[in-house]
Amino acid sequence: MTTLDMTPDGTSHKTLPSKTAPTWFVVAAWSVPALLATDYLGLDLGYLAMVPVVAMLIATLSQASVRALRWWVGAMTALIALPMAFDGDTGAGYFTDMHPINLALFVVAAVVVLVKVHRSHR
Repeated sequence: MTTLDMTPDGTSHKTLPSKTAPTWFVVAAWSVPALLATDYLGLDLGYLAMVPVVAMLIATLSQASVRALRWWVGAMTALIALPMAFDGDTGAGYFTDMHPINLALFVVAAVVVLVKVHRSHR
């Protein structure tokens, strides 16, 4: 989406939205693997990974700067929400109880989001 900006001399020009992700989005993207690791270290905080994933999903649907990530973040949301919906167990060891293929797909989607966010900040 472009916008028209007026310059001091009275002419207008189009500005394009920024392609860099907001800082909070980068922090949320990095917190997902960190929370995944805490689940395997015995701290059992893996179920909290749903918070940054949902925040990133809302951002990809509403902000133009991260809209290109919506399919990957949508895949992450589905891969974390579907086992929670069908199993209903959100207690300790959420990721350790997840099916290995589902977990592998979730990790791949999380890594892709991290790489894309990192490349946008170069």
